[in-house]
Amino acid sequence: MRAEAIRLESEKRTVEEMARIKQGAASDLNAEASRVNAQLRREAAKLAIQKALSTLPSRLDEDAQAKLIKQSIKNLGKN
Repeated sequence: MRAEAIRLESEKRTVEEMARIKQGAASDLNAEASRVNAQLRREAAKLAIQKALSTLPSRLDEDAQAKLIKQSIKNLGKN
């Protein structure tokens, strides 16, 4: 009886430890996914702005360019 109780307690601790490790891994994975997602959004926005700024000067006057830049910066602050 005593040996069986010790074995069951050991199994219980093992299962609890495995669950704790699994939860930690899931949390780490979610945090990394969020970090990568935010980084990709920043990179996409940066590339879109660079492309727009490289093609727009020939199409917009200085006032329109300034408004576009201000709006782009404002939009980046929202993300």
